[in-house]
Parts: sequence; structure tokens; C-alpha cells
Amino acid sequence: MVEGILFEQVEDSRQDWKVKHSISEILMVVMCGVSAGERSIYGIREFARLKEQWLRDVIGLKLPNGLPSYDTVRRVLGMLDPKQFQSVFIRWIEEELDIPVGSYVSLDGKSLRGSGLKEVGIDPLHLLHAYSHELGVVIGQMECSSEKTNEIPIAERLIQILKIKGVIITADAMLCQKEIVKRLQR
Repeated sequence: MVEGILFEQVEDSRQDWKVKHSISEILMVVMCGVSAGERSIYGIREFARLKEQWLRDVIGLKLPNGLPSYDTVRRVLGMLDPKQFQSVFIRWIEEELDIPVGSYVSLDGKSLRGSGLKEVGIDPLHLLHAYSHELGVVIGQMECSSEKTNEIPIAERLIQILKIKGVIITADAMLCQKEIVKRLQR
């Protein structure tokens, strides 16, 4: 069963007696919906409704109480510890995804449009991500501050966490620092 492998280590802080859906099932539904291009909880829920049999047969979800409701998905996503989820997801990437030797991985930073509010002094969210061209997925990302200079230490940590070997890594000129290149050569 796929869902157990991927999300069984995510901490569930919900009250046991109120839980009808496992956190693994909810997160797998969300991941499948997002992978299919859905960007809202409503879209993810509609995807799950249309693909419920596929989620059961192919993905291996049991869904003994049917699909989780919009409110359940929203609450679970709201209570997740993003750093713990990232750690579990990166571990899954390392164990399950086979990044071919000689393939390309790009490191690049992006500011999320609309995530800041200049009037109140909130800078937009800036992320550094590692993208596998062969697999067509982001294999890891970390938050940076909005200042571009902070991508350098974040890049070093992201490379260390991902433990990618035998791939060609591309990056913009700012990430071509001696420390980063040395870490990549190891």
C-alpha cells in the first residue's frame, strides 16, 4: 500500500476519538489531487470524488469511512508541521524515487507572487527548490528570506538534505559559490 509508506511517520495531533480518516489517507488524497493539477481544497475534494475508485484500486487507499470532507482536509492541512512534512517527503524522495545517474537537477529560487503584503511590511515568501528534469517533479524545497543573498546558505543545506549523487546540478550564477561547489563534488 502506497499511503503507508509515504505518510505513516507524519504526526497526527487530532483527538483519537474524533478521527474517522487516517492522516495517511488524507495526505495521499491531497498529494494525488495536487499532482493532478488541483490548487484548492475544493478542487482536491472534487478530484477525489471523481477518482475514488482509482484511489482505492491503484493507490491502495481503504477509505473505510468514505472520502474525507472539505473541513477535515482543511483542518488536517492547517495542523501539519511543515518542517516535519518536508522531512518525511524528502525521505520518501530518497527511498522511492530513482533519480537516474547523469540526469539534471536544477536549483532555483522563486518568490511566490501574492504571498507578501508591502503595506504591512510582510515580504513575499521566497523558496529555493531542486527540480528533477528527468522525473518532472520538485524533489525538495526550502524557505529563504526575500533577500536573494540568503539562497546561498539555504542551497548548502538543501544539497546536504537531499543527498543526491551522480547527477548534473544546474544553478544560476549566484549559487556558483566555492562552498556550494565543494559540497557538490563530495
